Amino acid sequence: MRCLIAAIVLASLVSGPVFGITHLIADQYDWQSKCGFYLSLESLHDSSGRCVFDGAKLVLGVEDGYKWHFLTVPFSWQFERTYSVLAVLKEGLIELRVDGKPAARSAAAWKPCACWLHLN
Repeated sequence: MRCLIAAIVLASLVSGPVFGITHLIADQYDWQSKCGFYLSLESLHDSSGRCVFDGAKLVLGVEDGYKWHFLTVPFSWQFERTYSVLAVLKEGLIELRVDGKPAARSAAAWKPCACWLHLN
């Protein structure tokens, strides 16, 4: 239950004025224990509140026990196409791959979380 509440709180925080729409793809974290990760697709919205697909960003957030680290990948997404996205979480390294190709990587620690994995 704590993980679900944390997901709602995180989605609310992330979907502030910079990114109007956040779609959580996968998440497994405990906000209070400062552990876990989430993967999302984030986009701006237009004046009517509709999602703007151009410029949508893939975001990987990982918690190391002290603070969140983020990888953000702007991408030229296309309609009517299937994408393969892989988040790599290793000791000292986080990486995002799109269609098998590295899209972003960073040196960062990751503290695994023993809570529910949510896939969307």
